[in-house]
Amino acid sequence: WNGSAWVIDIVDSGVEVGSYCSLQFDCVDNPAISYYDAVNGDLKYAHWSGTNWEVQVVDSKGQVGLYTSLEFDSSRRPAISYHDASNGTLKLARWNGEKWNLETIDDTQAAGHWTSLAFDLCGSPAISYDSPITGDLKYASPLNPSPSQPVNNSPANGATYVSLTPTLECAVFADPCGDSHRASEWVIATENCEVNCSPVFDSGVDLTNLLKIEVPTGVLEPITTYYWCVRHQDCRGAWSKYSAKTAFITGSPPEQPVNVTPADGAMSVSVTPSLVASAFSDPEAGDRHVATQWQMTTNSDNYSTPFFDQRVERTSLTSLDLPAGVLANRTTYYWRVRYQDNHGTWSEFSAETAFTTNSAPETPANVQPTEGEAKVSRTPTLQGSPFSDADAGEGHQASQWRVTSVAGSYSSPVWDSGVDESNLTQITIPAGTLEYDTSYYWQVRYQDSQGSWSSWSVETGFSTGAAPSVPAALLIAAAVVGVVAVVAMTAPLMLPM
Repeated sequence: WNGSAWVIDIVDSGVEVGSYCSLQFDCVDNPAISYYDAVNGDLKYAHWSGTNWEVQVVDSKGQVGLYTSLEFDSSRRPAISYHDASNGTLKLARWNGEKWNLETIDDTQAAGHWTSLAFDLCGSPAISYDSPITGDLKYASPLNPSPSQPVNNSPANGATYVSLTPTLECAVFADPCGDSHRASEWVIATENCEVNCSPVFDSGVDLTNLLKIEVPTGVLEPITTYYWCVRHQDCRGAWSKYSAKTAFITGSPPEQPVNVTPADGAMSVSVTPSLVASAFSDPEAGDRHVATQWQMTTNSDNYSTPFFDQRVERTSLTSLDLPAGVLANRTTYYWRVRYQDNHGTWSEFSAETAFTTNSAPETPANVQPTEGEAKVSRTPTLQGSPFSDADAGEGHQASQWRVTSVAGSYSSPVWDSGVDESNLTQITIPAGTLEYDTSYYWQVRYQDSQGSWSSWSVETGFSTGAAPSVPAALLIAAAVVGVVAVVAMTAPLMLPM
């Protein structure tokens, strides 16, 4: 069918060819057909190359090729199941890239009528077929022993104070035939029964969590004994036995903390704030606060990939100072925190709260020296415009001034004031910093009382004056002194008679 009509090709023009045919498509969607040549008693295979049909004799020993079924294996090579009428057997032909390999699958009871071939998840052939003498439906596939029984690793048997959301973990998958690991099934129950009776958690057939799985929130209760096990499935669908059940006892998690500072909805918050949460509390007497996890995001209730996620131990347990460079100006952030006790049990995350950082100061302007100003002193006073900030009440905390001799390049400045809390809108460059008759470029930025920096001012350039000239009278005097000195040193010594 070409979209509007049926196009019919003659694939093989031999006498009485084409019975028991089976059609499949190869990896580039070209058709291929297995079929029986009744005159010659041969199994044949035809494949469209893209320009013409290529026909091969696959098996010609006796009356072979009835009831064919064609399939492509995982390597996209053809395989054909068929009946050998001369010997009353089921056979399988597989192309290895150079030739057809022929194999007898079942040689009993005239096996091999009405065959159907498929490949399992491991790439092994499986054939359904009729045994006409007994009238039985039969199935042939390579022997597939079950995977090895898994071993529970964690939580270990007898573990106590286990988290209410533990990660179950088992040993690596093993299979006597080398089959791959397709799926696992994880079960937790409150009874150590032979059959998994009344489980509180059953993952079902899990294709993702093969060797470990995190138990969801709300499944387990505090201070309760549980038994867990797992079984493995190979790529052919065979299941192992369940692992031997191992027991663990859950702990009691710390109380859910509360976000204290910044307050929910706070505005004009510093870009280097301190996050503060409530004090640690645990229903089990004697439990200690050993770790805290702080998370922050710019998307409310979305912590799948938080831009800030920090776990701290022993320090910063109820407060955390955020360093410069983490937060941006004029941005709303959402944050939460959770606590861990000395048994490794985590509390729930605190309820999310939000705050918005303050606005950065306005970018200052260079006032003096002006752009292109010449003959400037080697100790000039740099002056910026007055401080301005969109946030009401914000003060001018500090400034930073810098000078370079290469326009636009401040990686190695001639001079950098650093963070200066004294010289806010003007500063005098120290003596010995600048050279005579040299071009320089400068910038300044302002910091507000919340710690936010403005952008750097637009660069302006100036040049220092030439070195002062020596007066002519001084040069003549210096020359006379030099001559007298030379004469005095070279004249002969005259002694009185």
